[in-house]
Amino acid sequence: MPTVLVSTTRTASSNTADADTAADQVDEVLRGIEGVQHVQWTAGSSGFIPGMMGAADEATFTVLTDSSADQQRIHQQARDGLAGLSDAAEVRLSAASGM
Repeated sequence: MPTVLVSTTRTASSNTADADTAADQVDEVLRGIEGVQHVQWTAGSSGFIPGMMGAADEATFTVLTDSSADQQRIHQQARDGLAGLSDAAEVRLSAASGM
């Protein structure tokens, strides 16, 4: 099963509710793409980095897709949908080996 990895990083929020809301928005975009079968995500803080203001909230999404679906279309729809989210400061999308 083809796998897409999505990582989001945003400036640390003052509460976990904001981080959860942002991750839920990414989850909703990914689940709305035809050909996406499963989405699993984890979220947390990367901790303080010297010289940087505060920490960054990170979420990593593992997306399993239908092997018969157009993978390039899925990637493009994910990019387009995630680009419209204001809470995700940085989004990285990559393909991974299927299981």
